[in-house]
Amino acid sequence: LVSGECVIDNNSIHDFELKYKVYLPGVRLYNTVGAMISHNEIYNASHSGIIYGHAAEGDVYMPDKAGGRGIDNIIEYNALHHLVQASSDAGGIYSDRSVANPDNIIRYNIIAEIGDYSIYLGDACAGQQIYGNLFYSGGSIKCDGRANTVRDNVMVYSQIEYGTKYRGMYLGDGEPSI
Repeated sequence: LVSGECVIDNNSIHDFELKYKVYLPGVRLYNTVGAMISHNEIYNASHSGIIYGHAAEGDVYMPDKAGGRGIDNIIEYNALHHLVQASSDAGGIYSDRSVANPDNIIRYNIIAEIGDYSIYLGDACAGQQIYGNLFYSGGSIKCDGRANTVRDNVMVYSQIEYGTKYRGMYLGDGEPSI
């Protein structure tokens, strides 16, 4: 796969969910390779600020899509706050439902005042790296799937939650990398 060299940099993205209150993020990476999302402030939304590698079942904005993949994307130096304010089972940064989204990196972000989850790697998401972030006041990191690495973050009034939904299918008797 070859990088698409997409760059989303130095934007203020806020109050963007006017028509739909869920699954209409400030930034959606759909079938991307090598995208860079950096130096953005994303805030004031009822659902997620960034969605990548997310299957579209139940997604009111993209109902005809079979699923989106995300590979080798980097999400760094962003400030995300006041997201997931009126919904649940979502994250300020959200990736879900596929083991085919390897090697994405979430690093050096400030994530604060998030409802439900700050970062949600759910339903079999695998091979993600989360490091060097500052998490403050609410929202935890949810890691499901396999081979996700969470290290060297500063977490104030936040926590890491390991989900077990697909543990038997992907890990067998192994332990998560958290």
